[in-house]
Amino acid sequence: VLPPLERFLRKWFQRQGLWIAKHPWKTIVLTLVFVAVVTTGLLRFEVETDPERLWVPNESKSKAEKEHFDQAFGKFYRIEQLILSREEEGSDDNKVPFVNDDTVRLMFDMQAIVDNISVPLVGKQTNATLENICFKPFGPDGNCGTQSVLQYWQMDRQTFEDAAKKSSSDPFWMEFCFQHWMTEEECFSAFKAPMDPKLVFGGFPEDQGVHNYSEDSTSLIVVYLVDNSDENLDAALAFEKEFIRAAQGELSEMAARQKMRLSFSSESSVQSELERESNADAGTVLLSFAAMFAYMTVVLGGIR
Repeated sequence: VLPPLERFLRKWFQRQGLWIAKHPWKTIVLTLVFVAVVTTGLLRFEVETDPERLWVPNESKSKAEKEHFDQAFGKFYRIEQLILSREEEGSDDNKVPFVNDDTVRLMFDMQAIVDNISVPLVGKQTNATLENICFKPFGPDGNCGTQSVLQYWQMDRQTFEDAAKKSSSDPFWMEFCFQHWMTEEECFSAFKAPMDPKLVFGGFPEDQGVHNYSEDSTSLIVVYLVDNSDENLDAALAFEKEFIRAAQGELSEMAARQKMRLSFSSESSVQSELERESNADAGTVLLSFAAMFAYMTVVLGGIR
């Protein structure tokens, strides 16, 4: 004797199956109408790709403090970054100091490409360029607050070449500014501030008291600080897209020709990756549902 619940379910599913078998088109139409009604919410569906909204609760103390900071001092600047390093550690090239005249000249060549990025803005008569969107510590008439080894020569190639020619007999002539970055005005950046070597060199031993940056460093780091104000956001986003395109293409090729590796990132890199992953997952989900539907159709269709 079957339990009451099982008897009820058997009879209910039997009546349901008979009705569906007798009225296949009604079943299909009613099913499509039901699915259409319950999926109307997708019209308001949006994929959230803002890392701050994804990972920071609206009621958190850190979010409230950040909003207060933004209101009082303006939004924190955006960051674009390049990291130039040797392609392979342990190669014969490692016998030559990484920070030498040729490497700095390569950095000047790369900087020229970044400086020449110009993206037309829709509805505006100006273009998005590094000069227009960069963070300028001493006001709009000042220089960009870029953190780069090139700042020891005020981002000026001719200044570098003159200094290199003057000190051609000394292979470590650049070390003077790297060691006296706080005291010698000739070593100050283009925006008239000292440039800490620890911000632009990488790979040197951490446990070493006094660093010889020319000889010990294995990478160079460039950080572009970009104004993150609301009125500058469209230009910053347009610049970042072209910056990534240039880093993936021309800049990486320049580094590869010198047996070096270029790594890079932009403020929008995380958000762009989230958007890419979200769009990629949509196809996977649809394919899995289609495969499941086909499997059920074949398996159930074969039952007699």
